[in-house]
Amino acid sequence: MFNKIFACVFDTLKKKKIQFTYMIFRSILFQHAMLCF
Repeated sequence: MFNKIFACVFDTLKKKKIQFTYMIFRSILFQHAMLCF
């Protein structure tokens, strides 16, 4: 389920290169990394 959301966000990033979306993506990625490690 998380992979679907992740892929969707990544696809959106590729289509619309909006800095705000990128910042949200980075924060989500960082939080996920903190959970994993």
